[in-house]
Amino acid sequence: MEKNRTIIEGQSELSSRIGLYRPKFNATQQKIADFLLADEQAALDMSIYDMAEKIGTSVATVTRFCQMIGYSGLADMKFHMQQQAVALEGDIGITRSDSVNVIKQKMMQFSENALHSCLMGLDNDALEQAVEAVGKAHRIMLSASGSAGGVTQSAAGLLMNMGFNAFCVNDNLLQLRTAANLGEEDVLIAVSYDGRAKSTGDAMMLAQKAGAKVILITSVRESLLGSYADIILLTPARAAGNAMNITATALCQLSILQLLMVGSVTRYYERFREKSRQQLKLSDLDRYDMKQKEITLSTARSAEQ
Repeated sequence: MEKNRTIIEGQSELSSRIGLYRPKFNATQQKIADFLLADEQAALDMSIYDMAEKIGTSVATVTRFCQMIGYSGLADMKFHMQQQAVALEGDIGITRSDSVNVIKQKMMQFSENALHSCLMGLDNDALEQAVEAVGKAHRIMLSASGSAGGVTQSAAGLLMNMGFNAFCVNDNLLQLRTAANLGEEDVLIAVSYDGRAKSTGDAMMLAQKAGAKVILITSVRESLLGSYADIILLTPARAAGNAMNITATALCQLSILQLLMVGSVTRYYERFREKSRQQLKLSDLDRYDMKQKEITLSTARSAEQ
């Protein structure tokens, strides 16, 4: 257990979340953070009443602190700490001496843990609002920069394939102009791990000013970009010291986007049924053995049935 405790202190999700939010802490919140980081295993074994008494604060203050760093409360924070402890105890870190088989198992386990933490930690009320907004949207613009840019490009393709009027803009200036031209029936989905990407934030601000609904996928609940969002969907904070962190973050972001797509199609099935069929037919145009005329006739027949 002592070995596991050392690993948790150096690499835990809790320490990563605290690091993200620390600049916003007041004196009491700093005191709670220091207490938790001093011995995370001891904190896991405490009730909220014992913890509040040890720190010298109230139960409500401890709860608000947990919510500030992205958890629903102390129980939710403990759940994520326990999940992280299980993952780290199994030595997820990949070493140069590992065989391909060991690397494969560690990679899959790390990704599985990240996705489980992400999906279990999502706020269902916020998710419900996001599904409704995406399902009813006339146009869906996706905005991101850096590594998240690849995520939004992939998501735009997935959404279009299911019949959504979705698109991703890469050029910063064109992104701002496009966001400014969105309307009240449109949705902007922004992706930013730490909620600090300027070009994405500017697009969010312009989209919100234009009347569009703005959804933000991030790991920081109270970020600068969060002030421009109508709906925030949280991904887990990265645990330090693992080369797979960026990949795992991208998997979580893309999973949330896919969840919005599946939820919207399920909820508004009649709207997307024919559109998705037409989009699937278009994929045949990328084949040498299919001709445009055949695709058109096939699409027309399916519409008549």
